[in-house]
Amino acid sequence: MKKIYIVLLFCFFINNFLNAEVNPKYVYIGDYDEKMYCIDAENGKKVWTFDTDNMIESNPAVYKMKLYFASDDGKIYCLNALTGEKIWSKEIGEGTNYSSPIIIDNVLYIGSYNKKLYAINPDSGEEIWQFKAEGRVFSDPLVANGRVYVGSLDNNVYAVDAISGQLVWEADVDEMVKTDLAYYNDKIYAYNTEEDLIVLDSETGERLWKKGLGDEYSNSSPVIVDGRLYVGTTDDELYCLDAETGETIWKFYDDGEIHSTPAVYNGKVYFGCDDEEVHAVDIETGEELWDKDLDDRVYASPAVVNGRVYIGNSDDELFCLDAETGDRIWKFEGNGKIVTRPAFLFESDILQ
Repeated sequence: MKKIYIVLLFCFFINNFLNAEVNPKYVYIGDYDEKMYCIDAENGKKVWTFDTDNMIESNPAVYKMKLYFASDDGKIYCLNALTGEKIWSKEIGEGTNYSSPIIIDNVLYIGSYNKKLYAINPDSGEEIWQFKAEGRVFSDPLVANGRVYVGSLDNNVYAVDAISGQLVWEADVDEMVKTDLAYYNDKIYAYNTEEDLIVLDSETGERLWKKGLGDEYSNSSPVIVDGRLYVGTTDDELYCLDAETGETIWKFYDDGEIHSTPAVYNGKVYFGCDDEEVHAVDIETGEELWDKDLDDRVYASPAVVNGRVYIGNSDDELFCLDAETGDRIWKFEGNGKIVTRPAFLFESDILQ
């Protein structure tokens, strides 16, 4: 049987705790006010903050009681997840750092504004290797089959050996790739800035098929659960596709552009929209089950943990909602626009 290295943290957040049945202790979120916040998951109260020197547009990740994230100040940070104390930081190129840290087999992978993909020791911050693309790397690294896959603003998807950092293949996908890739059944799914979904063979990079979904650029990334792919568009639609064929199973039409990456949990698909609402739709039919007004545009992506939806808005607020009804449990008010997806620390992590 082929050994497959699953994208542990990527899938952990993108599938948004599909089977999680424990409540988190702390929630972590960054914002445009240059701060990383630690929030009590039970009541929404601030525990600590950490200041950087620019906006935070990178999703945080928790690994072995440490918190990792990048800032537009050109650094990736490693903090003590309990105290917020800095353990180390490393320069990865000043500018817009959308790429988020992914940690697999005690190696941290992250893309950067300076066109590089890095492999870093998560304990020390020491660089293991770097790979130079021809364009900036905004997508989160995707790790599968001993390779690291990233999209780039040079219109390419790259497959790099996870151990050596050597190029395995590159594939032209017609336009820039700013969003995250998806992996399913030995295929790589790229969503380019013309809202074309392009599917590649993960071994060779050969193009298998292409499906146009819109005309402009959405920040929504494709998510695949149980053979179905979910993604939003600037044409105000959320698509559910057959991941093998690209056939449309259903689509949900909203009143605003969808830049949020959907979350799948307990028979529902959750996503934010710039109509200032978060929506829950039925996973089988696409029928809307509930929506909740969040008072401002929603570009951030939800995470769903044990019956709770966590999602930020453009008015500096992070909401915790009941996943079944959409009722608000608590609201945290920060000082800057939130476009990231939260990370979590659980009691079980602390006790280990």
